Amino acid sequence: MTDREAIFRELLECTEVAREIRVGQLIDFLTVLANARQDKNLADLEDDELLSLVIEHRTELANRVETLATA
Repeated sequence: MTDREAIFRELLECTEVAREIRVGQLIDFLTVLANARQDKNLADLEDDELLSLVIEHRTELANRVETLATA
């Protein structure tokens, strides 16, 4: 699987983990994270950097959902 395919797979998983988040919100969150964590605009990330960022965000979303479910 290419990085590009993996990015789209991970984005889809993000929307499945946190169904209340709209796609536009997800893209906006990733824009903020790219700037804060990598000091880059989202458009300036290489595919491997974007993939890492999306995986990191999906993991955070899953942890947040799990925490809320057990609270």
